[in-house]
Amino acid sequence: MDEEQAFREAVCKIVAKDDRYPPQAYCFVRDVIAATVRKLREDAAKRRPPVKRFPPGNIATGEFLDGFREHALEEYGPLAATLLERWSVTTGADLAAIVANLIEHGVIGRGNDDNREALAKFDFDAQLNAPFRPKKETVESIARALQRANSPAQVVPDEPEKTKKKAAAKTPPAAKATKATKAAKAPPAAKAKSASKSGKVAKVVRPRKGKGGRAGKSGFADDKG
Repeated sequence: MDEEQAFREAVCKIVAKDDRYPPQAYCFVRDVIAATVRKLREDAAKRRPPVKRFPPGNIATGEFLDGFREHALEEYGPLAATLLERWSVTTGADLAAIVANLIEHGVIGRGNDDNREALAKFDFDAQLNAPFRPKKETVESIARALQRANSPAQVVPDEPEKTKKKAAAKTPPAAKATKATKAAKAPPAAKAKSASKSGKVAKVVRPRKGKGGRAGKSGFADDKG
């Protein structure tokens, strides 16, 4: 019987005795152990001189928990906790129970560092969900941006009439002199037109007739003298 067939038969026996967790949960834990052992071997081989681990497949509880977190995040990312929840694995106590069942049926060996209490303290939310939550500073900046976007636009009111009059009264003398110069240089027709607009009409003096109905030489009525 090969190793894979032996593992499947052992899991069937475990589930028949304890049906709290489906076979997928036990397969996942086995994959975690295999990935963790492989990584530890690679790290040990890179050291100088290389470090040998005895026995080769034995890992400490802390190493298993680190491997569990890394493997879950690498395989499923932000959906890791959701997928494990479908397999009824939501707490560290569930993880400790699965490891205990695998040890009881001889699937994995019992190490010197087996610690169910340490396994039970594994925080799923902090280890699997927290890495994907936005930071507090990011949430606050997004809230400020949304507040600015939803705020009504500010309309600048028109200037009051008094303000306009004050501005006109504060016209610099140079501007007034320029206006006066333009008015002086205006042609007669323009001046007459301007005068008519202002209501001033030139007074026309008609010559008065003298006695006999004739006007004097000067155009005015002749005096007797």
